[in-house]
Amino acid sequence: MDFIMSSGIKVPNAVMVSGLLESPEEEEIIDFLKKYGSMRLVPVTDINSEFYKNLIIEYQDGAAIEALAPLLPYTHEHKDNPDVKYHVQALASVYTTEIGCSVTKAYLDEIKKLAKLSGRGFEEVLKNMMSEISETIKTDGSGDNEFGAEQLKVMVEHIVRRGELNTHSHFPIKLRSFSGKIPRPNSETDYDTWCSHVELLREDPTLSNLQKSRKIFESLLSPAADIVRRLSPEATPETYLQLLDAAFGTTEDGEELLVKFMNTLQDPGEKASTYLCRLQVALNLAVKRGGAAAGEADRHILKLFCRRCWDNTLLSDLNLEEKKSQLLAFSELLLLIRTEEDRQAAKATRMNTGSGLWQVLRVHVSAVNKQHSSLSPTH
Repeated sequence: MDFIMSSGIKVPNAVMVSGLLESPEEEEIIDFLKKYGSMRLVPVTDINSEFYKNLIIEYQDGAAIEALAPLLPYTHEHKDNPDVKYHVQALASVYTTEIGCSVTKAYLDEIKKLAKLSGRGFEEVLKNMMSEISETIKTDGSGDNEFGAEQLKVMVEHIVRRGELNTHSHFPIKLRSFSGKIPRPNSETDYDTWCSHVELLREDPTLSNLQKSRKIFESLLSPAADIVRRLSPEATPETYLQLLDAAFGTTEDGEELLVKFMNTLQDPGEKASTYLCRLQVALNLAVKRGGAAAGEADRHILKLFCRRCWDNTLLSDLNLEEKKSQLLAFSELLLLIRTEEDRQAAKATRMNTGSGLWQVLRVHVSAVNKQHSSLSPTH
């Protein structure tokens, strides 16, 4: 049974608090919420619940929620530690959304099973059920029946589209293997690339933290897997990354990485576009470690590229010195440089081809002249 139902919580009279430390009863957010009325504290201890480790506060009187409503959702900063924040939401807004999605999916799964058993199509069975529900609304005698039936139709169609989208159109991110071995096996990715994929996984709204942590662990091989093996089953993705970063991430701080970026030179014979990409990789590490602001990254890259790139012809043709005062995104700059490189390469090819033809023509003319001279009568 669902934790909230089994705890006998009156959902309309409750709020949910997240971001609490180990001792929620000692937190100042509790004192703040006590001002609105008598209440009981219900920590969510079920590890299978989507609300695990959150705190539910149930008020005895619904008037407390009415008084709190204008503030919700509410974020409260700890007075002694601004990094600690508490998030308060009406339980009804969170719980009904979560349970509604679960019930909808379960209901659709049952209809699909029924359609399979009956040998009819899913859409046909659902349409018949919609008709029966519409008839129930019409005979109920409450409200505008035609409006209610139309509302039901729109709602069910939306549920079906969304359910089908979640079932068939979502492709979960698959993480490549990472072990941390040196030298790195060809079948594995490096740590920074692996972390980039994990960041995409963390942004996936269809997965719970437990599912994300499980995917992270499943992608690890020894010795990396051995490092996180001691973590508890409910450890968050952030906890995994913190431990792995300590073991395999760079040990340089942001300032050191920014200095390394500033000293990144273009190698002899290296294309300008390749050099630009190396600059971005170096600066991304500095940004990640707090050595530079993410909003200033494009400006730093363009400024250093103009200073260290040895291809003065390219800099001049693209007027990059003048563009330093503009907000030129990295993607735009890279496209400009690659386009100019291709143009210069095509021009060089044409010039080489023309020069070769001219050389052949000169040799041919010289041979004809020699032949003509040998046939001419001597005087």
